[in-house]
Amino acid sequence: MMGLSFVQIGGDNDMDLTKLTVVGYAEKSSGEFQIQTLDEYGRTVKQYMWHDFDKKGSPYLGWYDGLEGKYVQEGEVVFSAGKGLWVMTTVEGLSLMCNGQVMTAAQTIPLQNNGLMVANPFPVDVPLLNLWATGYDDTGKSSGEIQLQTLDEYGRTIKQYFWHDFTKKGSVYYGWFDGLEGKYVTAEDNVVLNAGKAFWAICQMEQGRQFYLNFPAILTEAK
Repeated sequence: MMGLSFVQIGGDNDMDLTKLTVVGYAEKSSGEFQIQTLDEYGRTVKQYMWHDFDKKGSPYLGWYDGLEGKYVQEGEVVFSAGKGLWVMTTVEGLSLMCNGQVMTAAQTIPLQNNGLMVANPFPVDVPLLNLWATGYDDTGKSSGEIQLQTLDEYGRTIKQYFWHDFTKKGSVYYGWFDGLEGKYVTAEDNVVLNAGKAFWAICQMEQGRQFYLNFPAILTEAK
């Protein structure tokens, strides 16, 4: 992969940054691959760069904290299970690995007018905040044309979440809006789509337009 990707820490256990390595480069790596952590609003708060090179006979190997100006030691940086991260690389062919386990590919699901039954394609729960919608980009906004409906064990709708991405009177509205609670979903709400569980994805698209629902790549530790 090359460019910017969104990755979720899968499984039930937290993950130490020092267990992650980067593979796919020929001889050396000096910052071409980095991980960015996010706050509850999706803003970057930390940057960790992968280093593997020699300089004047001294080896530099591991994750370098760009803000602290030092290499990360075991136990210093731990990612919570379910946490979303940005992964960025400027070189083709690099991959992130944890104890021999390579992360899964991201999943993009094309939606259709009215309703489409969708299931979480991964064997781990995915927080709702780690999903995002695309396809409306050239209009510049989305204000409820895409919604998700979660179901109970009898297939009845119990929750509705609307995708918002627009600006009104200078204020930005972005993310999943809980139609029943009347507020935007935050990390504290702990809304998850359970592994393999189905839900409705409903949208209204103009002719010639295609909306997509995007699941992040998942990184889990090898058993």
